[in-house]
Amino acid sequence: MWDEFEQGATPEAKFARAIDKTQAFAQNVSSRGKTWREHHIAPERVESFNESWKNQNTAFSEIFNFLWGKAEKDNAFYK
Repeated sequence: MWDEFEQGATPEAKFARAIDKTQAFAQNVSSRGKTWREHHIAPERVESFNESWKNQNTAFSEIFNFLWGKAEKDNAFYK
């Protein structure tokens, strides 16, 4: 099962990987970008890292856009 998750070859694995990355993104937004700022991670890099899940379907896209807007409003990004 772990190999399937790591490879992301099945629809179920792609979904599980998307959920995993969504929660990591949400945690960073929730902490007002603490980790992003500590490690000097620019918004472009954050967006690029999340490309694999954010456009997977409409629901994930809406979640990403909501969280991205919150991060911008809270000044969570390293600049």
